[in-house]
Amino acid sequence: MKINQLTKLNNDEMDKIEVGALISTLMSALPLIFGIINPVVGLFKTATAAKAEIKLGTTSYKWENKSNLTTNSDSIFLNF
Repeated sequence: MKINQLTKLNNDEMDKIEVGALISTLMSALPLIFGIINPVVGLFKTATAAKAEIKLGTTSYKWENKSNLTTNSDSIFLNF
């Protein structure tokens, strides 16, 4: 199609294009939003866990928070 054959869009056609562009934008933004939320939730869950391990390349971090564990027999007997 040549440039001189192009015609201007009417308002109905323009409304359809705007709605389609909005839907496409929202659909493409969803993975970005989930990509930001998932690491934050994972970090929070790891930080509040009683036992956890984080592996970063060749480095590994482990911890065990004894105050959050309920497997200690003394604390079980004291609760009864």
